[in-house]
Amino acid sequence: MLVRKGFVTLFAIALAALPLVHAASADDKPSDAILGEWWTENNQGRVSMARYKDGTYRGTTTCCEHKDDKDNPNIDIHNPKPELRNRSTTGIVLIWNLRFEDGQYVDGHVYNPRDGKTYRMKMEVIDKETLKIRGYMGIELLGQTQIWKRAHLNKK
Repeated sequence: MLVRKGFVTLFAIALAALPLVHAASADDKPSDAILGEWWTENNQGRVSMARYKDGTYRGTTTCCEHKDDKDNPNIDIHNPKPELRNRSTTGIVLIWNLRFEDGQYVDGHVYNPRDGKTYRMKMEVIDKETLKIRGYMGIELLGQTQIWKRAHLNKK
């Protein structure tokens, strides 16, 4: 009888805690899994992903592949707008209009400073540490995929 009473008490506690578990998971936003800083493929640059008021996601470069000459930072020499060709590639919006739908980030645009072109893109979270980025022209078949890893920065 004591065992049965203990089971009933345990069951009642678990049942009472069920709404709390649901409430906690409702606050988690799977769509925000991409927030934070990410190393691009081969650690050539770092991109900070953020969600904007309209619900879309943007990525801004925070670090780039630098030449040995520190006085000659990477500049956006391939930009189709001549007035932007002298700007640094650090701090530019690289990704914009990305939106979360059915577990993926879709309908975004990505600017490639290596060729000065803008591509369509989608993004998928592989796990907490890994993103799969697909940039393409027109259709996804005509594109390139990269794997990005989460940047673990030592912030003091």
